[in-house]
Amino acid sequence: MDLLEQAIAAAKELMKARYVLHIQRGTENKTIYLKFYKRAFYHLFGFHKIKEIDTLFAKKRKSIAFRAISSNNKLLEAITRSSSFKQIESRLVCLCLFEKVMGMENVELFKKLGTIGTIPTLIAFDYLLSVTYGNNRLFYFFVKENESECAPISLFIDNRLSYEIKHQRWDVIRIRKESAPNFFRGEGGLQTSLGDFSHMPKLP
Repeated sequence: MDLLEQAIAAAKELMKARYVLHIQRGTENKTIYLKFYKRAFYHLFGFHKIKEIDTLFAKKRKSIAFRAISSNNKLLEAITRSSSFKQIESRLVCLCLFEKVMGMENVELFKKLGTIGTIPTLIAFDYLLSVTYGNNRLFYFFVKENESECAPISLFIDNRLSYEIKHQRWDVIRIRKESAPNFFRGEGGLQTSLGDFSHMPKLP
């Protein structure tokens, strides 16, 4: 499989689960649920950066873009041949690596604190996950759906800018994956621990 096909396969798996982050800052503890929705993948894949996208989709709605691409080999080939494809490669890599890097000890979570002194960005996020993988910095931006659930809004690799600067860092204590058709109704399902960092030094 090429990179785009790998990312599509990864996305299908991500949508089957939610990722539970137990976080802590001082004496305050929180649980955040990360959920990937099909409606978000048009932007997560970076399809808005593909110059030929309007022609390729024949004005299909963004909400069905993921289904249209994943089931159409001609669309897949056209996107990978696009002169803009290089611009979305880091996003595809981030999607493919998401579950793997969530089990790494250097994953960090930041809560947005405003804009003063931060790296300028048009991304309207509430939480930011950053992790170093090899020689690269991977960034995952999430927006709150409600008080406890967040959905991804953007992701990419950037080794030049530190988007976490001036935002509030929280300790990631534990990350687990919940996979079940009805987990959103509170029913128990398969749970897999991706990382337990309770032994790591904590913020005062």
